[in-house]
Amino acid sequence: MVLLLRQFDTPFGMFGRLITDELMLWCLEPPWKGNAKNESCIPEGRYPLEQGEFQNRYENLSVLSVPGREFIEFHRGNTLRDTEGCILPGRSLGVIGQSWAVIDSGSALADLVDAVADRSSNADPFLYVFDPAKCQAQSPSY
Repeated sequence: MVLLLRQFDTPFGMFGRLITDELMLWCLEPPWKGNAKNESCIPEGRYPLEQGEFQNRYENLSVLSVPGREFIEFHRGNTLRDTEGCILPGRSLGVIGQSWAVIDSGSALADLVDAVADRSSNADPFLYVFDPAKCQAQSPSY
């Protein structure tokens, strides 16, 4: 299981934490824009993960069954310009040029792929996406 917990919606993208049994990483996604292809982060929910290769260059993870979307992946990258609607893992946060960024994305992705592969022999891996800000904005109904 990979938990994506969104934390900061900024002009530089949506930043959050990626959490597994073994890892705690940062991630960067595009901001919410109504689930628009190549422009928006994906909706909250539970999604199957599948190991694959990014453009035949390195191992990555594909996020499957996203409503109205396809080709959503965890792949290398640092800033919002690199996301193309996907999720970029990183070890820390920083600034590249004048943009907020995730740092050390390549090794963070490799560790994330390994963590999912280690668990996949026991059960199918899933991504769980939560946005606490949306949960807090909703009034409880009694």
